[in-house]
Amino acid sequence: SKDAHDGNWHMLAVTFSGGSGVESTVKMYLDATEEDSYTTTRTYTNTTNCGAFGAKFDTGCGGPYNYWQGNLDEIGVWKDTVLDADAVTALYNSGTPIDLSADSGDYDNSGDLDHWWRCGDGDTFATIEDNEGSVDLTMTNMASDDIVEDVPS
Repeated sequence: SKDAHDGNWHMLAVTFSGGSGVESTVKMYLDATEEDSYTTTRTYTNTTNCGAFGAKFDTGCGGPYNYWQGNLDEIGVWKDTVLDADAVTALYNSGTPIDLSADSGDYDNSGDLDHWWRCGDGDTFATIEDNEGSVDLTMTNMASDDIVEDVPS
């Protein structure tokens, strides 16, 4: 597997097929290479206002938190669609982000894109705008100079 702590940009993609209470398959890709997959049956409970990008709750909603030590950029969510390996490879695009709202090559899922946060590109502190849906995010424990318009190249 690749060393994701090498100072370079990397793309992480996670796909989930199935659903609550039925057999489901999760696949994890790093830079378009499938690194892990597993199949399980679990029951999931919906929570409201209990999500965070860049933090993991240790003991349920509300913390304490484990914070991501790095940058996040170009976060996309596709609802009711599982991206296939070809689509993940097209999204990776050899490390150069593409426009998630337009089909490109083997990425033909733009019509299924539910949310897309660009994470700094055109955002105004303290809001991270949802460029596809209507779920804007709020920066927490950050300052306006934490917004960096730096993208992989």
